[in-house]
Amino acid sequence: MVRETELLAIVRRRASLLRRLATDPARPSALAAELELSRSTIDRGLSELQRAALIERATVDGQCQYRLTVAGDLALSSFEQLSDRLAQATRRSELLAELPPSAELSWQVLDGATAVTAATEPAQVAESLSIEGVLESLASETAEAERPGDDTEGADAESDRLESMLSALLRLGSVHQVVVPGPTHCLASAYCEALAGRGVVESADGKKREPGVKTVEVIAPQDAIQVLLSTFGSGTASALAADQLVLHETTQPPAYGLVSVELDAEPPETEPAALTILLVCDGGGPSDELCGLLVNDSPDAAEWARDRITSLMETAQRLSMPSE
Repeated sequence: MVRETELLAIVRRRASLLRRLATDPARPSALAAELELSRSTIDRGLSELQRAALIERATVDGQCQYRLTVAGDLALSSFEQLSDRLAQATRRSELLAELPPSAELSWQVLDGATAVTAATEPAQVAESLSIEGVLESLASETAEAERPGDDTEGADAESDRLESMLSALLRLGSVHQVVVPGPTHCLASAYCEALAGRGVVESADGKKREPGVKTVEVIAPQDAIQVLLSTFGSGTASALAADQLVLHETTQPPAYGLVSVELDAEPPETEPAALTILLVCDGGGPSDELCGLLVNDSPDAAEWARDRITSLMETAQRLSMPSE
């Protein structure tokens, strides 16, 4: 048997051999031909894997062949998951680098998430989500942001494009829970417009549909609450009066923004699906400049978001109560 510290190195070194044996048992000569490796290399690999108890010799169809053990199957599966997660982290490294090391994130929200920046095409985001109508909504919003005659250039144009995609994503569901690290004007502006009923979207069949945002529950630090009550005072007051908005003040905001959007279920008796949006701001703190989004519609991401929001809610102070 090998030491635990050696096991990962063995699996990484012999991954191609393990993947092949995961499909069917095989003889060394067949493995050498299929993997285009020398027989001596195959023999060394098989010996190493057998010593680690990841494969075993067995008689199959009257021939002596090699096959994975249960431990080998589990080791390969774990290695593939690790490799995939490392690849995901690498692809999102520039965005995640904006967050401090203390940021509490989970693979539940990162697995399968789509990184959205100003350079991301709407179709790329739509393809990653299993939500009906998302492409037309994203395309409509970004087209509006890039309409001819707009004098916005450079970084401002990129910022507008990213904020437009965020606005379109927010309109995909009716019930929202939101956590912000500090004053985030783009998010506040998008919600004020959505709750006021502006931003009607025209679908592919020419029909008009109103934005779906109905209620928003916000957890925010004091400075962000003050911005809502001053800069966005009119929209905030209207939403509070209509019982569309509930505010909670926290003294322990995370280093990122978090939005959980409850989507309308089809059919009605099924449990509502949810869209999870992680907002990364400049410097990973309470900055108003949005660097990018991580968007995920998986049940695991939704579960993590709900748990994180519930945890923050337990220590937050409710500032607004629904009218009787």
